[in-house]
Amino acid sequence: MTRVTAATGDLAETRRLRAALAQTSHLQRRLAVVVDGLALSRLPDPVAAMIRDHNRHSHLLAAALDEGADHLTDSLRST
Repeated sequence: MTRVTAATGDLAETRRLRAALAQTSHLQRRLAVVVDGLALSRLPDPVAAMIRDHNRHSHLLAAALDEGADHLTDSLRST
């Protein structure tokens, strides 16, 4: 969809995609809080470490997606 949006210059579609990305980001953060709240200390160390790594990578991915959406929005505005 991002390629279609960029090709058509549809700013409304870009905003919709950005809102969807923000919602995904929000849900990922909420999931991370819930998982952390499940007493990771009761899990075996390797499992707890994998969950913490996944949460960290999810936050990094969400930040990258947000940045990409910002860049796309700025690009469409400048054309």
